[in-house]
Amino acid sequence: MDRTRRRLLSEQLPKEKAYWLDKLAGDLALSGIPLDLKRPDVLSPEKNSVAIDLDPQSAGKLFKATKQNELLIFTILVTTLKICLFKYNGVEDVIVGTTIHKRHKEDALLNQVLVLRDQVSRETTSRQLLKDIKNTIYEAFSHQKFPFESILELLHITAPENRMPLFNVVVLLDNLHSRENISDLENDVTVIFSIKEGHLTGSIEYNPGLFKEKTLASFARHYDNVLRAIITNPDQKISAIELLSQEEKQELIFGFNNTDRDYPRQKLIHQLFEEQVQQTPQAMALVSEEESLTYEELNERANQVAGYLRELGVGPEVLVGVMLERSAEMVVGLLGVLKAGGAYVPLDVQYPQERIGYMLEDTGAPVLLTQQRLLGQLPEHKARTVCIDSQWGEISRHSRGNPERLGTADNLAYVIYTSGSTGKPKGICLTHKGISRLVLNTNYVQLSASDRVGQLSNSSFDAAIFEIWGGLLNGARLEIIRKEVVLEPGALRRQLRSRGITTVMLTTALFNQVVAEDADAFQGLKHVFFGAEEAEPKWVRAVLKAGRPERLGNVYGPTENTTLTSWYEIKEVAEGATTVPIGSPVSNTEVYILNEAMSPVPVGVRGELYTGGDWLHTARCTEQASSSAYLLRVLPHDADK
Repeated sequence: MDRTRRRLLSEQLPKEKAYWLDKLAGDLALSGIPLDLKRPDVLSPEKNSVAIDLDPQSAGKLFKATKQNELLIFTILVTTLKICLFKYNGVEDVIVGTTIHKRHKEDALLNQVLVLRDQVSRETTSRQLLKDIKNTIYEAFSHQKFPFESILELLHITAPENRMPLFNVVVLLDNLHSRENISDLENDVTVIFSIKEGHLTGSIEYNPGLFKEKTLASFARHYDNVLRAIITNPDQKISAIELLSQEEKQELIFGFNNTDRDYPRQKLIHQLFEEQVQQTPQAMALVSEEESLTYEELNERANQVAGYLRELGVGPEVLVGVMLERSAEMVVGLLGVLKAGGAYVPLDVQYPQERIGYMLEDTGAPVLLTQQRLLGQLPEHKARTVCIDSQWGEISRHSRGNPERLGTADNLAYVIYTSGSTGKPKGICLTHKGISRLVLNTNYVQLSASDRVGQLSNSSFDAAIFEIWGGLLNGARLEIIRKEVVLEPGALRRQLRSRGITTVMLTTALFNQVVAEDADAFQGLKHVFFGAEEAEPKWVRAVLKAGRPERLGNVYGPTENTTLTSWYEIKEVAEGATTVPIGSPVSNTEVYILNEAMSPVPVGVRGELYTGGDWLHTARCTEQASSSAYLLRVLPHDADK
């Protein structure tokens, strides 16, 4: 229909025009199934389909309830679809499309597409929603003479070339609607039902350039589950309706989280280090540009620091501020604090004085371990200052032998402060047990004495926990790299090669920066992990193409979880992928994606991340953090599943 004819027709239909202007007023949200692949500029006309295996018993109840009234059956089918889309997206304003038959020649000017818009609330019952959607369908059919194209013009909406405007999903009942009218529609998904000889069948047509088959197969199962729930108990609230079957739910709760592994959960970090020293005393423990230390030498120096700190009152649960440049002295200092029985609070030498002062006051740390050249960067504070370099004469008088062990694996090992992007920085207090769980007998990495771990992170960034203790507790060599080198991709690449580094963990931003300059920078490494931001597929794909390491992993984990919560080994990135998954839980960790009713949601469906595990037992925050709301929620290890 040309524009002039649409205008003439619309001028003759003031009631229809007024209805659609009112019905489609306000912001219009697209209510589709989340895409697996990036939407191309031009959609392919190719269509694939999956069947909806409707439960025969439910279909029988449906026919009985509606007495085979096609419009009422369609109402229930649309209601089911809208509940599914609501649960997939969490958006209450749910819009789908449908079509009409053209039964007479004079119907040539009638609208071919109808827009069905309803509000779906978790507090609404299925019965009430059925009533609302029934009214929407009747009203849409009653105002079908106003052309869809005229609606778009009135709303000043220009139809994109790669999708339908207003909706992404079309629903049809063959007995009521014409499939011919959707042949030219650029919709993502078409849900089609047919009634033949008293049997209801269904299928989902989809564009394979947008979705993987398994996504729509899952949606088909969830559709059947919701339909059964509506028919069985129409008076339950939408929030109580489950997308998942019991089998799927059990798999997400228990199968996905079957991560238990044995590790030395009762041992202190420095105790584990001392055991490594006994095994390989002359092996190189760390190398920096200034010096190298064997495991025995590192252990003896840390013992001397521990003896000095104990004289100052450091013991279990006592916090010690550590402001040291990335160096051998930094590692000696951190290990010395642990051997004294205390917990370290890393202070970045680049922090402004105000932040350093806040952290020292907030923790109440009675001792600050630093270097002489950094004293000018310190604010006023109440802590006893110890310079590990200029006071080494005093420190070195203490015994080189291992001190008596104090505390347990549930005692604090360190406190790392968040960025403070949501307010004041918050101190996250974590234990020896959490570190052991992170780096020993875990599923995402296996480090050994043959590895050389790049120490690229500031001690105040929790990736340093993986680098330092992952290296030293597994007998590997810690290769300390200056910050200036880390920030210059070419120099970093040269250091990785010349020093034979096998393992690195980087921020996603640094990973992208390095790959952009030199895509084969990580070729030949054993382990390359990156995280802290959403990954960009193009840079990951560039590494895979140019020369991948043996294991390339996208990792995720808030500081509260002792560095890592989940990981994903990347072996390929599909063309059109919009992101890279964060994968499955690391060992001795549980991950759940839950809806507002605290029930698991299907894979690919929006929810909130809840996580639990061994690190949680004694993990806590400073007082300021305890009153803050985190998007990430934690569950007690013995939470009711």
